[in-house]
Amino acid sequence: MRPSISQPLLLCLWSLLLAGTAAHLLQDRGYKDKFDNFYYVTQGEWACSKLKLEYIRFGIREAHGLAENSLNVLKSRGSETSPAFSLWFGKSNATPQMVDILIKQHYRTALSHLSSPTKKTQFYFDKVPKFRAIKDNKKPTFNSIVYACPPDNDSAKMCGPENLATAIYEPRGKSSTRGPTILGFCPTYFKHEVFAKNIDMVDNYRRDRKTDKPSRGFLLLHELQHISKATFPDPPAEDVDEPPPARSSNSKCYSPACCAKLSDSNKIRNAENYALFALHVAAFPITGKPIT
Repeated sequence: MRPSISQPLLLCLWSLLLAGTAAHLLQDRGYKDKFDNFYYVTQGEWACSKLKLEYIRFGIREAHGLAENSLNVLKSRGSETSPAFSLWFGKSNATPQMVDILIKQHYRTALSHLSSPTKKTQFYFDKVPKFRAIKDNKKPTFNSIVYACPPDNDSAKMCGPENLATAIYEPRGKSSTRGPTILGFCPTYFKHEVFAKNIDMVDNYRRDRKTDKPSRGFLLLHELQHISKATFPDPPAEDVDEPPPARSSNSKCYSPACCAKLSDSNKIRNAENYALFALHVAAFPITGKPIT
């Protein structure tokens, strides 16, 4: 089970999820929709140790691998006719235009919007996230992304025993207080027993069609879908409610069985479906091939 809570806080959207070097591809996207720099917190309450940074970098590499494989599948002419496309995105969305959107706004951005951090910053929380410059590094801007490592029960209450990662970003056009995107990694993210590597996750899924032990890259690919800079000009994906009669209180659609049964309109709204497509075509490559 992967609980996810989304709530407005100080005009920011805080999206919580349980869970998680490819060359950057050039994109025909405006500069405002790219991150100008990739920071990590080295001082303050949300500081990341060198060991934690290695886990973060490993998860990013895994996300790149899943995204690159998905791009190779989607670039095949007629990929919208494939069984995997229909299963996770819906037959009514099976158009070349939708394939183009998936490539540019959901998988290629994994390579450009999830990258190893190179600049340092200091973080503190005073009602809202705030940053201080360190030495020759400037402070993060609205066009930056910051990787942070909040402790359990931190002052911002972002991390608890069931949360693995937190994405914080400002909805486009809804806030006068502009800050960077923050991707926080809670303590559970760094526990070995919670995750599998990509190769083991694929093997497990091939055997039982479940994602009980996902990879860190799978979870980062999911969370990428919530970031407005990645999905622009379309709005970010959501965590869609599990449809009745199975739905319980605050139950979101994460399991493959639930995601496959969503309506076509909800399949392209649900963040997990994008990660599941990547996993599915890795486990069953034949399902990503066009039907002729």
